[in-house]
Amino acid sequence: KIKKGTGERTVDLELSTLSNALNYQVALGQLDFNYIRSGRPRFRKDADVRHCREVAPDSAETIHKIVAEFFKDARSEVFGWLTLFHQMTGCRTSELLRLKIDAKNENEPGFISGNHLFLGRRSKGGVNPWAIIFPEFRKMLAVFTEWQKERHPKSHWFFPGWIRGTHVEKGGLAHALRRVTK
Repeated sequence: KIKKGTGERTVDLELSTLSNALNYQVALGQLDFNYIRSGRPRFRKDADVRHCREVAPDSAETIHKIVAEFFKDARSEVFGWLTLFHQMTGCRTSELLRLKIDAKNENEPGFISGNHLFLGRRSKGGVNPWAIIFPEFRKMLAVFTEWQKERHPKSHWFFPGWIRGTHVEKGGLAHALRRVTK
């Protein structure tokens, strides 16, 4: 049975759009502050929200099993790598999908400078655009680079999609996880 909406989500989207417009005006110096940024009503009901911590793996062993399932099939290897990058960086999928193999300077997501990977703009108000490349991450990056050269030599995306020149879909990992974790 399909539950009819009450329009509350539409109101929230409109408030978000207005808040974004006001944030832009603040950035341009035309306003001192965003008058509706904090304290505005949120219409999403907590009962309808499913937080990632509710379904997070309980151990590194579980994550390794999931990644091993992805690596069993060449078509899902990219999701194995995406999962490992999630674990090594703590980034969201939308942040990782911006990374490019051929990033040439520190203004392009995917650029590596010493022990840091440039992520670019962060979601949800994140302020640090760099991920630390610790020794285990560096080893993983070396193997990842070889995989990338072998499997997707013409792609400039870290996580290439099936269609040449694109990256995997934002919701692709969620679908793949549902498939391998049944």
